[in-house]
Amino acid sequence: MKNFRTILFVFLLVLTSCLSVLLYQIETEKREVKSDLIELSTIKYGLFNVDQWKEIIADIVIKKIDDFELDRGNRGQMKMKISKFLYKIIGDLEKRYYEENSGSVSGFFKNGVASLTGTFDKIKQDIPIFSKQIVDFVDEPKNKKAIKSYIILKLNDYRNQTFAKFDYSLRDSILRKYRAGNQTETIAELRLKVDGLEQTSNNFKFALFLIAILSALTLILLKHLNQLEFILLTTICFLFLLLGLGLPMIEIDARVNEMNLS
Repeated sequence: MKNFRTILFVFLLVLTSCLSVLLYQIETEKREVKSDLIELSTIKYGLFNVDQWKEIIADIVIKKIDDFELDRGNRGQMKMKISKFLYKIIGDLEKRYYEENSGSVSGFFKNGVASLTGTFDKIKQDIPIFSKQIVDFVDEPKNKKAIKSYIILKLNDYRNQTFAKFDYSLRDSILRKYRAGNQTETIAELRLKVDGLEQTSNNFKFALFLIAILSALTLILLKHLNQLEFILLTTICFLFLLLGLGLPMIEIDARVNEMNLS
């Protein structure tokens, strides 16, 4: 009977040691994965990241350009707006032309020639033609593609001239570490990994809890323990103490999961 008790205590000690080491490794890995997940989810890569906003704005503009279709109704409105804009531009150009040439003799003759030949009047007469050509140009699929490329180029230029370059070295090292693809895919994979580690950790904790209950019952039910049994049970308790000191007592995880802007 005593040999059986000794074998049982040795088995519990070995099992506790193995489970404690595995649990500590899993909890350490889980903390590391959570740390990487928090880093990838931080706001500096999202709401406060100029590159993210550039992509969002570019997607919105590109979608608007793709959805832009001219029919009879809005084609006429577009031609009217363009014509009004061209009349204003040419009117300002005419006014500035006469003002710049009004202070010299040669300018006087230039103004006279322009008035006699009706240069600006002829340009204004052709404004409806120009407006139609502009509308046709905008409605061409290949020109839409060129407009999209131009807008993206200008967004990139504005970003480079206005904002300092962002340091992605830490983020890129995390992406290379897990080899999951882009940032969004890596975040999704890390969340699944944390859930899996959490489930495994709970299983080990449950097993250790059963060992603790069994050890406590052994102490209560057995009135006399020999020296070896006492040492074995004390070692088991000491392992539980080390595990409790080595693992975090309280874990606080506070974050904004989602933010929507209209």
